[in-house]
Amino acid sequence: MPLLNDRRLVGARSYFFVVVTVIFEAEIVSFANRAADEDGNATDDFQFIATNLKVGLLNNVDLQVVVQPYSRSRIRLNSSSNQTLQTEGFGAIVARLKVNLYGNDTFERPGDSALAVMPYISVPTVRDGVGGNFLEGGLIVPFGTFTTTTVSGKSTSSSDNGNS
Repeated sequence: MPLLNDRRLVGARSYFFVVVTVIFEAEIVSFANRAADEDGNATDDFQFIATNLKVGLLNNVDLQVVVQPYSRSRIRLNSSSNQTLQTEGFGAIVARLKVNLYGNDTFERPGDSALAVMPYISVPTVRDGVGGNFLEGGLIVPFGTFTTTTVSGKSTSSSDNGNS
C-alpha cells in the first residue's frame, strides 16, 4: 500500500501506512476565511509552516503530532464599526492517535471502504489570544470508499469538546 498523507485542513484518511514508517508533512502557507457570524464579525486565519509528524506504531495504528509554529487571525468586526482585531503567535500542538477499524488492507478495488477513529487533544501553547486557552479534545471519524479506479471519496466527521 502506498504512503498516505493526513493533511491537517483537508481531511483525515481512514487507512494507514507500513509499521515504523515515519512521515513528515508540511503546509508552507494555509488560509481559511470564516463568513460573518450572527454579530457580523468575519475572520481570516493564516497558518505558516504547519507540520504533521506521523509514526506507524502497528499495521492499523499511527501516532501523529501536529504543530502550528506561527498563526495569525484577523477579525473584521461588524460593518458598522469598521474595526479590525489581529492576533498572531505560536499556534497549537495537537496529538492524535488513529486506529483503523476495518478496510486498512483491502482499499484497492471499487466498492472497498475503510473506517477509522482518531481521538485528539490540543495542548494550549498559545498566548495573546491566538487559539484556545484550554486543553481541548475530540474525535475524528474518517471513512473512505473506493468508487472507481480513478476517483475515490471520503467523509470525515469530528466532535470537539474543547472550551475555547
